[in-house]
Amino acid sequence: GSHSDGHGGGTGASGDLTLYGATCMSFLWSMGSFMVLSLLPVYLRENLGLSNSKIGALEGVAVIASSLAKGFSGVVSDLMGSRKLILLLGSTVTLVIKPLFALSPYILAKCGPSVALASVSSGKILDRLGKGIRAAPFDALISDVSPVHKRGRAYGLNYSASTFGAVCGCLLASVLMRATGNSYSLSLAVAIIPPLVATFILWRFVTEKGPKEDQKSTQQEPTPPTQQQQQQQQQHQQAPSSADGGAGEESAETLVERLRVLSRSVKDLPIGFWQSLLIVCVLYLARFSESFMTIRARSVGMGVSELPLLLIVDQLMQSTLTYPMGALADIFGRKYLLLFGFSFLIAANVIFMTSTSTIGIVSGYFLVGLHMSMTQCNLKALVSTTIPTHMRGSAFSIVGLATGSCLFLGNIMAGQLMDVTTAHGLGHIGAFMWGLVATCLATFALIFLTFCDETLLKSKDETNLKADPANT
Repeated sequence: GSHSDGHGGGTGASGDLTLYGATCMSFLWSMGSFMVLSLLPVYLRENLGLSNSKIGALEGVAVIASSLAKGFSGVVSDLMGSRKLILLLGSTVTLVIKPLFALSPYILAKCGPSVALASVSSGKILDRLGKGIRAAPFDALISDVSPVHKRGRAYGLNYSASTFGAVCGCLLASVLMRATGNSYSLSLAVAIIPPLVATFILWRFVTEKGPKEDQKSTQQEPTPPTQQQQQQQQQHQQAPSSADGGAGEESAETLVERLRVLSRSVKDLPIGFWQSLLIVCVLYLARFSESFMTIRARSVGMGVSELPLLLIVDQLMQSTLTYPMGALADIFGRKYLLLFGFSFLIAANVIFMTSTSTIGIVSGYFLVGLHMSMTQCNLKALVSTTIPTHMRGSAFSIVGLATGSCLFLGNIMAGQLMDVTTAHGLGHIGAFMWGLVATCLATFALIFLTFCDETLLKSKDETNLKADPANT
């Protein structure tokens, strides 16, 4: 386990400070987002008169904006060799856009619903864009400053912080709605404060290793790399070295060279990466926005200030259980934990479809929280173990683009089906029928690929034994 002095990093004081800083930022960004997220769906439906399909389309477009930004930001952070600059850009976008939500009721009163809708929609899309810009470099930063054998825990810690931030955001939203007599503008105005503090922490306390340091650490890597990885590492190290001349043209050439190396490496990403990605993508078709759960809860007669409390059930489950689940997965293997997680999502969809009581809805949220705590970090860790070091930012970008496209499709389908089931008098259940089908498919994909992997390994071991009887 001497990874910690290689690119696994994280043992130095600056690595630790960065990890703690990142944890605080996760908390604050999430808090600000959920103050808006817990109130917006019902505001869109009841005050601006949007149909489920339109809410689904808006969520879908926001997700696409987010994943395009993810695709762009991870690659750029790999090319520039700086995560922090891109993170600052994303954080600033999030910060600048938050006042749009608070101003929406005033715009509605002065300019009518169509202008208000335009401002909230563009706010929502740009908010997700900011989140997308941060995502891939943030994941790569965590990977940079955490030792390999503790990476599951590092992602777990950050995810727990972000879900705990969500809990606090929802609580605050609920309290503010009660205290202000359901004033959306006052409640949403407070959401500007958390991302402001997060941006300050990022600017002040997060440090990162330069590409040169990263190169040294790549050379110190204790495990012997495969031939393919050696070639990739040589290419990766040749690329930056031409910049030492310092001339502007040369640094431009370096960028082009790095791009070429990156695109070559994408082809060389191991089969395990693409298999993990397939499982993740099918699951993400089932993970439509929480908005549909909120709308379902409202349709069974829950009050507006109670709705943020529902998200708390889901988020509390995640914040308390994600870290232990990450540690469990590091010990017992991720795939088994993922299977359990998938089955809880299947159960949750069934409950949302069949139950019309508050207790039923709460237990649905409870199961979704359980599902997320078992799968979210373990999916990330499952994918991250299949990626070569210098490809991290770009590979996470591929993951972001792929999952974003699936979320887009999932949200569109959920909204359309919800309008269909409502029109036929079945209630707001269409989204959950879709979720049920997609989760079942993801479960089959996981079982099939896990089973294939194990049989392949067994047959490889057997052929090796036959070929080399001296080992037996």
